[in-house]
Amino acid sequence: MRREISTDPTSIDASALINCLVSVGIRVNASGSAAVKSLRVSYLAARVLCAVHQPPSRHAAAIAKELGVDPAAISRTLKELKELGLVKASSERRLLRLTEAGARLYASVSVLVDEHNQRVMSVLTIRERIQLLEYLRRLKQALPALGVTIDEQNAVRSTTHDAETA
Repeated sequence: MRREISTDPTSIDASALINCLVSVGIRVNASGSAAVKSLRVSYLAARVLCAVHQPPSRHAAAIAKELGVDPAAISRTLKELKELGLVKASSERRLLRLTEAGARLYASVSVLVDEHNQRVMSVLTIRERIQLLEYLRRLKQALPALGVTIDEQNAVRSTTHDAETA
């Protein structure tokens, strides 16, 4: 039996929504890490490999934006992937691409990441997935205007809250 959800904004607990969103993110990330553990790469490294593989070639900043990850974390991950000989940057424009070894690892990683993502999303219909993506994109776009940013250490900062407590 489905429980009716109130549309009255005063009866919806914003803290419960945010806590649930954070909890889901943490659990999805942890299960993604478990999914690629056998390949001896982090879930972030797996996601970066998948992003580098996708045409067209891009800079690190574009990959950070696409993945919604702090640019410093992407830089650290790319440094590790370069040291392992999996990713290289073109000399003229610093565009990223996979090496032969990176392409071989990508073939395994992409299957595991796709299976993980499909498993996580399997509880939602296509329509629900589209709606969820729309809602999450709207929240993500609104964060800077609300004074919520992410610093180099990936710590969330609220400039509004910081100003109020100063």
